[in-house]
Amino acid sequence: MILKHDLITDDRAKDIFAKLPRTKRLVDVGCGVRPFPLPCDEHICIDPHPEYLVHLRYWQPFDRKVTFIDGDATALADQPREDTTVLLLDVIEHIDKENGLLIRDLAEEFEHAIIFTPLGFYEQGDANPDAWGLNGGHWQKHRSGWMPEEFANWKVWVWDLWHHEHKCGAILAIR
Repeated sequence: MILKHDLITDDRAKDIFAKLPRTKRLVDVGCGVRPFPLPCDEHICIDPHPEYLVHLRYWQPFDRKVTFIDGDATALADQPREDTTVLLLDVIEHIDKENGLLIRDLAEEFEHAIIFTPLGFYEQGDANPDAWGLNGGHWQKHRSGWMPEEFANWKVWVWDLWHHEHKCGAILAIR
């Protein structure tokens, strides 16, 4: 994983996340092995990589019901829209542009949606082991790049330099 995962505690974004309303249902698309800890009653974790799901099943927070779905971002279409927040954190760049636009548009159907992605195209290959020491390289490859103007109906924050080591920027878009 190239981008910093701990958005909720990063000084640049923690105030943004602190102001988000509590949601009944959190649909965490592409959660990998580390779901995002926003307050909710039900956390739905969707990931297409079976090896990530094996590790993910050990994560059982006491404050919420957890459901695991073996599927890609299109599994979002089957989720309830009302009182649901969708997370696509470090995900949309792993999808080709045409399908990424479809997923972005689908996310707009939910009560709230949050997308975090590199600013522009950032090269990331499919090497194994991946950042978690697993064989998810295929899922970690970047296939598209995103710019702020592609989130016209969203509230957008842009950081020209998010990750100092890799020298890449980031976009946080919330709807």
